[in-house]
Amino acid sequence: MTLTLSIDELFAQAYEWQASGQFLRAGHAYAEYLNHRGKDPSGWNNLGNCYRSLGCDEKAIPCFDRALELEPGRPSSRLNRGLSYLAIGDYKSGWADYEARLEAISFKSEIVAQRTCQWNGETLSGGETLYLFGNQGLGDALQVWRYLGEVANRVSQVTLELQSPLISLTKNLPSNVKVIERGQRVGKAHKWCELFSLPGIFGTELNSIPEPVGIGFDRDDNVLRRIETERRKDRHALQVGLVWSGTPANSLNTYRSLSLEKLRPVLELGHCQFHSLQKGTPASEVEQLESSIRPVDLSSHLTDFASTATAIEALDLIITTDTSVPNLIGAMDQSAWVLLHEPADWRWGREGQMSPWYPKLELFRQPKMRDWETVVDQIRCRLAGLDSI
Repeated sequence: MTLTLSIDELFAQAYEWQASGQFLRAGHAYAEYLNHRGKDPSGWNNLGNCYRSLGCDEKAIPCFDRALELEPGRPSSRLNRGLSYLAIGDYKSGWADYEARLEAISFKSEIVAQRTCQWNGETLSGGETLYLFGNQGLGDALQVWRYLGEVANRVSQVTLELQSPLISLTKNLPSNVKVIERGQRVGKAHKWCELFSLPGIFGTELNSIPEPVGIGFDRDDNVLRRIETERRKDRHALQVGLVWSGTPANSLNTYRSLSLEKLRPVLELGHCQFHSLQKGTPASEVEQLESSIRPVDLSSHLTDFASTATAIEALDLIITTDTSVPNLIGAMDQSAWVLLHEPADWRWGREGQMSPWYPKLELFRQPKMRDWETVVDQIRCRLAGLDSI
């Protein structure tokens, strides 16, 4: 790249390209910038993130290393390096760096500041209470749900704080786990721990990931009746649930999600009755389709995760993108088809049709960035060949 901008303008241009998803172009600009300001940790961090966004984590890690040489302990660079380590399967290094999220994410910063009270897996008895909370998304909490039993074995009393939609999934938790909704009074606690510290605390490696333990919830009769009504119309039709988008406010949603319209080749299959499990603004896309291929809209019945879990159990198959839903299905130890963007989030691994975290989920990966057409065609061909699940 020929330098026609000032150094500061070059950095700003690189950042703009990065923010708009032009990662290769942004990476070239950051490299040129670093030829002039090679001691700027922000430049190295951003270049590393461009590599990471392109799925080149082996190239990203040395960039984060350099940023940390220039600014030791830099939370964002440690966190980003941790994500790259996790992506390549180096979990030991990954969990150590991933702890930097406690500094990079301001949530519960007043609690996190009390480092001497952080729980590291030791036994707590004699009435001592552990305060366990999450600072990430719903799917992240569901992914580490499998560790709660072991926590309860080591701690006499656990106060588990969860976001509202997850409360309905807590029927089978150990008796010494008290569940509160985020925002409720915590009460006295002797130690604290963030949920996604648990894999590192228990020394989880790729070959030692605990199996999902299942989820306890009350079945929603309204959801069951609605699905059974559709099933009675054609007992031979496959009843298939669809989720095509996460929360639009998430900056990654533009990569992880697709429009319902892009699923038209699948929706046109005549031997399937589709049901929308989509929530939020994208749910309105159902009404934009002609009635002949329009999925049954279950969104008004899905009031919490228990109702969504009820639908998952009642339907023959779920097809979903990378949202909280595949994490819910995986935590339930159920099967589903998951449509993944390229590069996929670290929890899905870098290749293959199975995640080590959720062995019953079948993964359909983009062959290249933003190529949903190939994935949809794969789904259409697989579904066309099915008479039953």
